[in-house]
This record gives sequence, structure tokens and C-alpha cells, in this order.
Amino acid sequence: MDVAGGTGRNAIWLAQRGWAVTIADISDVALAFAIERADSHHVLVETFVTDLGSDPLPGGPWDLVLLFHYLDRDLPIALAQALHPGGVLIGALATVTNLERNDRPPLPYLLEDGELPGLMGDLDLVRYEQGWQDDRHDARFVARKPL
Repeated sequence: MDVAGGTGRNAIWLAQRGWAVTIADISDVALAFAIERADSHHVLVETFVTDLGSDPLPGGPWDLVLLFHYLDRDLPIALAQALHPGGVLIGALATVTNLERNDRPPLPYLLEDGELPGLMGDLDLVRYEQGWQDDRHDARFVARKPL
């Protein structure tokens, strides 16, 4: 599942590699575009319109969940519950250091430096790093649900 996956960049990449992918996003316009893009790449993606701030997550349990550039501090724990045992959560979230070079996203949507590990709940943090990449300062991570 690609959480807040918008137009499907990451979901389509996974689908091209044989994954069955669902994109969950609030924007039906973005999801329609994702379907068009997937069609043009000759892959299938499912879409699920949802307000992640108030609606339940789609289906599951999931083997893999992507969480890129959408910060809701309560979401990692909900995503952990949506994962199969041994399932993986992969993502990148902007940090406050990002404001040194960029005006967006605004402060409420940025992690404090070093904050991410504390949001992972019972997930095992397999890899975690913070730094500049493509002119964005992100906390990048891979976490696994224990078996």
C-alpha cells in the first residue's frame, strides 16, 4: 500500500516489478491520474479514496507499506497494525532542517530532527538516516513489524 500516494509514482514503480499495489489518498483527482499513468505503463494499481486523518486504512494486512512525504504522527502506529507480521514500512518524511533551503512543507508537517524513531511504536527500525537528498532534508527509514 502506498499511503498518500497521490499520482502513483512509487506505486507504479512497484507494480512494474510485479507487486500488487493499492494507493490510498484523499484526492480522487490524483488517483484518477495515477490510474492513467499506470495504464500508460501497462500495469495495474488499485486506488482507495480516504482521508487518512479520520478514515480507516484500506484492507490489509499488508506486506509492504510506503509512507513518503505525508506526516501524521499517529499514522506509523496505525500502519504497524495494518502490516503482516514481518511486513515492512518504508518512507521518507521532511524534517525542520528542510526549512533552511525550502519554504515548504510548513512547520506543522515537519519532523523534529531525531523525532522519527520515537514514532515507530513496536516496529523494529531496520534503517534510519537523516540528511539532504535532492535538495530536501528528510528522515528516511525502513521498519519491520516483528514476527
